[in-house]
Amino acid sequence: MSERPLTLHRLKRLLHYDHVTGVFTWKYDIKGHIKAGAIAGSTNGCGYIAIGIDSKLYRANILAWFYMTGVWPDLFVDHKNRNKQDNSFSNLQLLNNAENKRNGNLYKNNTSGYKGVYKSRTPGKWTSMVRYNGSAICLGTFRSAEAASRAFENYTKTQLGY
Repeated sequence: MSERPLTLHRLKRLLHYDHVTGVFTWKYDIKGHIKAGAIAGSTNGCGYIAIGIDSKLYRANILAWFYMTGVWPDLFVDHKNRNKQDNSFSNLQLLNNAENKRNGNLYKNNTSGYKGVYKSRTPGKWTSMVRYNGSAICLGTFRSAEAASRAFENYTKTQLGY
């Protein structure tokens, strides 16, 4: 037996989505332990709100996009403010993989505290680098991490448009 995909009709029949607050609530009592009007979902291990429908878990940001647009997203549904709990529709945007990575948090091994800024091989210097379409673009070496970060921000805004 093949798995039945979640349809927009089924989603809207089961849940109400408040596009301003980003909160989903159940429209009906579910299996006797969830009451109509209760907030749907809980935080998963990655910090996103996950909602179980028909024995399958869905991230609330993806459901919100589907609920509002009627189209299942084929790209990443990203949180503009980086708060994985804020699923208000105005906070959601579709991004490709590269754009989604750029909007993410710093990697755990980041030592500069800035995106695109790394310790240079030259002691006391910092290198600014942008990765775009699989290529690394070196923006130069700077005396401070802050200066390297400004170069990164300037380049991504003026040359790449983010």
